[in-house]
Parts: sequence; structure tokens; C-alpha cells
Amino acid sequence: MSCLCVAQSRNDSTSRPNQIARPVAKITVLAYVRAISDVKGNWRVDQNLVANFRINKLLRIEGGLRYGERPHHFNSYYHYKLELQTKWFYNIFRIIGRISDNVILYPDPYRKTNEIIAAESRYKLSESFTLLASCGYVFSATEMENTEAWPTLNGRIKNYAVWKTGLRYRHDRIDLETTYGSYDTFNPYEPDQPFLQETGFFEITENYSIYGNFRYQFNKNPGTPLNYFFGAGVRLRIN
Repeated sequence: MSCLCVAQSRNDSTSRPNQIARPVAKITVLAYVRAISDVKGNWRVDQNLVANFRINKLLRIEGGLRYGERPHHFNSYYHYKLELQTKWFYNIFRIIGRISDNVILYPDPYRKTNEIIAAESRYKLSESFTLLASCGYVFSATEMENTEAWPTLNGRIKNYAVWKTGLRYRHDRIDLETTYGSYDTFNPYEPDQPFLQETGFFEITENYSIYGNFRYQFNKNPGTPLNYFFGAGVRLRIN
């Protein structure tokens, strides 16, 4: 499901062509709306807020909130997450640890807790292109007929590996990223239901950008669609 490391993966000091390297932002805030359609044509919409804060030279913390609606049922689900991120060591790799909780109120009530540990890497190919690759592991627990907001370790346990690979293009005011993988900003997907995704930022000012996202999630092979995601929003940087 939606749109991490979307905000933070861009909160770095990688230089831009013919420009002085931008300092790392102390705070970034990404606000966006998603519309999701499944293969049967069912729609839902959610609102998302992801904030990233610098704690010190070594660590950052990222928190996220999501609230979703389905047709004829306003209060359908909400998600939240808390993530700890290290700095980019040698400007190449970092470690993240995340706990996220999904509370589904309609149509079938349940809560699901995902704990993720992942190593993320990037390699600069040129002034404009950066190669991205990440892998990690998920510890997941799902408890049916329970909609408490606290994370759970009970119910159906299912643990699995996650990954993400991609290519980022940066030039002037444009920042584009093509991704293939099984986890992103909020929730991980099981290995047989990954996604292809295009994410873009268009910079209006140094600290204000427009955000857009399209994701195609498939079931076992790219020719079997599962969900389509459309996202749009804004990002604010505070130095």
C-alpha cells in the first residue's frame, strides 16, 4: 500500500548538476492523498501524513499517519508507523527499523502489526542517476475481530523477506524514481504480491515541492493485476 522511504530517501545532500550540494533538512513533511482501485473495480481513498525529524548526526526518526474511507463507509481504516533511520554511511548505505500498525474497521475488522528491519543502499552512477537497492525482513502478526490501536504480537504470525530496487533521476527541479519491490513508506507486501512504482517530485521553491505517485501491484506475475494506486500531494522541507 502506499507511497518509505519516499520522503526520507530524498532528504540527503546528493549534489545536483552545476549546483552546490543542498544541506540535509532538519524536518521534512509529506502530505498526500491516494485513490486505490483493486482488480474488481472497488475503490477506496486515504489521506497520509509523513514527517521526518533529525535527532542528531547519526539518527533520524520518521512517523506516519493514514486515514482511509470506502464508498458509503467513511471510517474504514487507519494506519500509523514509527521508524528509526541511521544516517547514510559513506553516502552509500543505512539501516532502518520500523513498526507499523494497520487497524481495519470495515469490511472485515482486524489489526495487523508489521515490524521491519532493512538495509538500504544507493550508488551514484552519474550526476543525474542513482541506483537504489534494499533488503530486509518482516515480522508480522494479524489478529482478526480486534480493532485495538496498540500493536499486537498475537494471532496469525507470518514472517518473510522484503526487498526494493530502483533508479532515481534528478535534474534541475525534477526528481523521479522508478521502483520495483515489496515495501515502501507504510506497509510491506508479501513476496508474491510486489509492485512497480513511479514517484516524482517537482520543486516549486527550494523547500516546497509537488508530489505524484503511481503504483501497480500484481499477484505473482506482472500480467495479473491486484491493485492500482494514484497519489498526489506536497512536501515541505525545514532547514
